Amino acid sequence: MSIPDELREVVYLGSFPITVEIAMCLFIATRVFFELLYNPKTFQGKISGTLLLLWVAAFFPVGIGMYFGYLDGLPNWSRGIRWLMISGSYFYGFILLKSISIADDRCLRVTFIPLTLAILCLISIHIFWSHLVFLNIALGVAVGCYFIADKNISKKLFGLGVLILFFNFIYTSSLAMYGIYFVALFYIVLVEFFGNYRSTKWLLVLSVFLAPILTALVLWLGFLQGDITQLLYAPLDANFYDRAYSKVLFDRYPFWSSAWSQIISSNFFIGHAGVPLLIDIPGLPSEWIMGSHNSILEILKVSGLFAGALILWIYFTALINLIAVILYHPSCFLRYFGAALLAIGEVGMFVGDFPVDMTVGFWIWTLASLCYGMYLKCLNNPRVAL
Repeated sequence: MSIPDELREVVYLGSFPITVEIAMCLFIATRVFFELLYNPKTFQGKISGTLLLLWVAAFFPVGIGMYFGYLDGLPNWSRGIRWLMISGSYFYGFILLKSISIADDRCLRVTFIPLTLAILCLISIHIFWSHLVFLNIALGVAVGCYFIADKNISKKLFGLGVLILFFNFIYTSSLAMYGIYFVALFYIVLVEFFGNYRSTKWLLVLSVFLAPILTALVLWLGFLQGDITQLLYAPLDANFYDRAYSKVLFDRYPFWSSAWSQIISSNFFIGHAGVPLLIDIPGLPSEWIMGSHNSILEILKVSGLFAGALILWIYFTALINLIAVILYHPSCFLRYFGAALLAIGEVGMFVGDFPVDMTVGFWIWTLASLCYGMYLKCLNNPRVAL
């Protein structure tokens, strides 16, 4: 839930305000730095050592961009450094893994099954709302399919009811929720029925790169169409094609185009930390400070090409590693859980910023590394029954 402005910035480090989000990001980054210095074996065999070192080096150019943004009084001047620190959540998950038993995927079951259902209830009665709803939709699909896979008929019916409840929730919601729900469901069905086929593996690998491919396609189509000077929204009762076409070319493209213009004009090392998007559409502010609604473009814009490419390297590594989890892990729940994270990572990076923000990003990438770490432990201990 949102925090009042007067309570958000109450601590200062020198002249720098330390918000709740920045404090949390600092904790994550500091914990990863500490582990790298005193216990680097935590990451061996799990993540590239080169990637870890480049992540540390990226704080230098991103920190400079943050400092300039702060001096210029730009909104969201800390976004670049926050997003670099949030990418460290993927490393932080391997640290948490040390406290989890090898066979203990039940720690995820007993935590996220009731939590997922509880959040749905709170959102449905309008008590709670945040970007966590996107993660909740994906995990709701995993929970529903997990119970449907059980031999007990009552659990099967319960799982079917969970899927129906979550579908009813997204019925009049955004296309992003539709995408997350059906992509997660598709992955689970695909792996359960066709997981032994080599083509399934390559289809999943290809799907990981659909977000940058589709982003480039939309930018190209928008360029061919010419300047878009007004927003045209399709009604909720319109067919899926009309809604998707309107959403992408008339709702997202103006922001993506402006972000792309900033990216290609930026310095290789120093990003446009806090620089608003310039929008020339009636009804919208000329300077848009809420982001470009595309994680790939926004990461490159605010962090610079060097650090931005590094962050994307981390995230696409996480998504590819999840494929091994959903294909080969013996735990039914872990496979479905990994499929849900893969779906929200792919769909979210294409249509939103939430996979890299503090509210949702921490959960997605920390849980992704937890799942992958459990998979690696399973390989090292094949006799352990999960």
